Amino acid sequence: MLEEKKFFLDFIGSHEGIATNILTNRLANLESDGFINKIRDTADKKRFVYSPTKKGLDILPVIIAMITWSSKYIAKGSPASNFMAMVNDDPVKFEKDICAKFSNQTE
Repeated sequence: MLEEKKFFLDFIGSHEGIATNILTNRLANLESDGFINKIRDTADKKRFVYSPTKKGLDILPVIIAMITWSSKYIAKGSPASNFMAMVNDDPVKFEKDICAKFSNQTE
């Protein structure tokens, strides 16, 4: 949601290095709990697009608050600090921008 990843391979390619079986399980749990939608890609029927639901977007303020809190403890100049600076500059705008990206995709 925050890094504009929407396909399974996007998540696998992340720096976190999550195993495919773990990712599959977590995406399935998020979908069954109503936090994300899994929709077949119209451009490539072999893959799915993952996007947040309204419920998933509603938790965004909590995520932003956690980012703001954790930014106090991240070393300056680290890759995470650049992202956190963007969030901390204007958290309300950051949240609105994220929600706007998915406004037509949520249920």
